[in-house]
Amino acid sequence: MNPSLSFITQAVKEDLLSLKEHGYIKQARQLNESLNGSVYFSEKSTPLYFTGNPEADTVFVMLNPGCGKDELRLTKAFLEDTQHALETCITEMISYGSLDSEKKRIDNFDIKQPAFLFEFKDTGIELPDFLKNRDKEIALLAKEKVLTQKLQLELIPYSSREFVDIFDNLEMTLRNIHAFQTHIERALNVISAKKRKYILLGSKQHYHILVALNKLGIKKVELHEPMGFRIDNLKNRVFFNTGSILHNGEWINVGIPYSFPRRDLPNAFDKMREYGRLCFEEMEKRFSRNN
Repeated sequence: MNPSLSFITQAVKEDLLSLKEHGYIKQARQLNESLNGSVYFSEKSTPLYFTGNPEADTVFVMLNPGCGKDELRLTKAFLEDTQHALETCITEMISYGSLDSEKKRIDNFDIKQPAFLFEFKDTGIELPDFLKNRDKEIALLAKEKVLTQKLQLELIPYSSREFVDIFDNLEMTLRNIHAFQTHIERALNVISAKKRKYILLGSKQHYHILVALNKLGIKKVELHEPMGFRIDNLKNRVFFNTGSILHNGEWINVGIPYSFPRRDLPNAFDKMREYGRLCFEEMEKRFSRNN
């Protein structure tokens, strides 16, 4: 088993055993209990720790899966064979992009990713230029490539309808972060299991997490000044930051495209590509100084 996948496999196995023995995922319930006991994260859905290639050069870290309903794709009978269920879960996470493409489903959030990453160099992702002629089949191919050839990590593998009131500002993050340390540590272990080219944290909540980790002395983190970019025909500026996290004696360089999830960029793929270009150039400039 490759090193990146080993950290995930053990966690998936524990979740499946919990589902088998208790009918719910113990880790998800513990998170809910830490958030005043409300059922925030699904305790019965099949967990989604990642999608794509665990050994990819490019890693994009999201907060958690966005499904809001309990969706246990594994039957009770299937769960009796935990090893089989484990292997199926891991296989489905790796092949998620290919399985999704079979449905011919255009998902705006997924299409934003090849647009954003198109101007990055040497990502390890073979991206066709789907913006050139706006062809649906090429867009579907771009989505499949980005979902299968990068590693998309979910910081929290348990689904929720939305991710709010946890890391939305520093005060909230300082209050809540201890409950999520296991998940943060696992994500850093997966990322650092091999040398990566690009590590991107896809929301401003990740910035608050890094500030809190440093402030509480959990991790040493160095952050640069955030950058605001103007993009033609886009009313509001888009923002980006970079930083470095000391983990197991090695520095991990990350980019934080705060504006990636913004609702005014759902179909603005040309603007998302420009945003990605500006972020790539900033990462090249800032981290080349350290080399």
